[in-house]
Amino acid sequence: MQTINHGAHLDVPFKEYLSWDAVSKHDLDLVARSPAHYRAAKMTPQETTPAMAFGTAAHAWILEPEKAAEQVAVAPKVDRRTKAGKEQWAEFEMMHPNKVHINDEDARHLAAMHAAVRNHKVAAKLLDDRTATEVSVLWGDERTGVQCRCRPDLVSGNVIVDLKTTFDASKAAFSHTMHKYRYQV
Repeated sequence: MQTINHGAHLDVPFKEYLSWDAVSKHDLDLVARSPAHYRAAKMTPQETTPAMAFGTAAHAWILEPEKAAEQVAVAPKVDRRTKAGKEQWAEFEMMHPNKVHINDEDARHLAAMHAAVRNHKVAAKLLDDRTATEVSVLWGDERTGVQCRCRPDLVSGNVIVDLKTTFDASKAAFSHTMHKYRYQV
């Protein structure tokens, strides 16, 4: 196994970051649910859900729109129950391996989200003044000695940004979402 030095690392592929032998926020969420959930997740690879794919696409589309086409592909509307649809889908997947696949409706939502973020004065400034995107960080917890890792979405000057998507941005609903998904961790 490769030894990774403590500190911030740029341009680390996400799969490589996930392979680091260190505790992440996601791991802490699983342990908080139950140690059995943590163990099961470590033993069984997690499949990408539509919500996870949308979140990954949102990160690319909003934080690094110049690189979004390298990471995200808009899927054609095909009926995958038919032979022709299955063939079209197989061709699409072959043309876009290792990319997140989103549908046309999600692409429209992402374009609107990107526009909304760019039209927000503070958010636009953070994006324009970004120092780095998707920084992989490794450190040792001083109290426990446990190796820890995190991956801030954006660093802009001395501000760390973590992009989140939500179905309801009202104060009450987003407060509930923050608590539910333990964003403070």
